[in-house]
Amino acid sequence: MRTAPLLALLLLAPLAAFAQADTLYVGVQRPDGEPVVGATVQLGERGASTDAEGLTAFEDVAPGEHTVRVSFVGSLPVELEIELTAPGPWALAVNLEDATGLLGGVVVEGKQLERSRMARDGFFRRQQSGFGTVLDAEDLARRNPIVLSDALRGSVPGVLVQPGAFGTGVVSTRGRCRMGVYLDGSYSPALTEDLDIVPAQDVVAIEVYRGAQVPIQYRPVGRPGAACGVVLVWTTFSATNPR
Repeated sequence: MRTAPLLALLLLAPLAAFAQADTLYVGVQRPDGEPVVGATVQLGERGASTDAEGLTAFEDVAPGEHTVRVSFVGSLPVELEIELTAPGPWALAVNLEDATGLLGGVVVEGKQLERSRMARDGFFRRQQSGFGTVLDAEDLARRNPIVLSDALRGSVPGVLVQPGAFGTGVVSTRGRCRMGVYLDGSYSPALTEDLDIVPAQDVVAIEVYRGAQVPIQYRPVGRPGAACGVVLVWTTFSATNPR
């Protein structure tokens, strides 16, 4: 997949000359200017969804380098490395391009995988350890899921796929609690509520961990689902982008 262009990174008028941490506003739109409602925006480990105007805001953001990821069903995901110079607040506008007709024929080569974000995160090491449940590209091809939750439905011990108020979630049978979902290494509130907003054909691997199996980097205190378990979803973007 390719990264959509960054439209603008604008420095707004400062609220106070001595301000340090401030607010980053992110607007997500189509190339024709139409706002994207419900897009998942991730700033490092923080996640949010865009409102009816395609906007979201992150408060208490410190100046410096940050990674912003934006994703939406049927669109090419975007990852941006930005640098915010003091003082804030700041505004970022992002274009999402339609993925229709651009996703076919994706080939992930071994050399790419070796330097991919998946490799750096420890995916292959965890796969070999035998802990948790790992579904790789071959497993997913055999299951041939229509929607992503089909890949987990009835095939992962101790896990149930259940509909909820906002979509299809993943529930651990131990405690009947909803598991947190991460997209390409970053927590996604939107996917935690509805796993099926990510097209199944974009996914190259899924990891499922419960209780003590959860990798240490995915155990943040206070995060929804942290004590219950986690589902790690890896897409073609994370497999081919060497950042």
